[in-house]
Amino acid sequence: MPVTPVRPNDLLEALLHVCPEVSDVLATMVARFKAPAIGKADLLNILEASNCRSFAMTLAGTWGLTPK
Repeated sequence: MPVTPVRPNDLLEALLHVCPEVSDVLATMVARFKAPAIGKADLLNILEASNCRSFAMTLAGTWGLTPK
């Protein structure tokens, strides 16, 4: 069976669409970061810098944050 390449942004958006609980899981993971501590906005910035802007904007909306 051939493997179809998918961009990370597209994969993450599809995963969030199929399983909205992904946003809760990511929020829990972010809260656990201690060294260094990061917040939701930090993760969104990391995603945006990693060519996952669309996913970051969608995730920001599910978290009630205003994307930049």
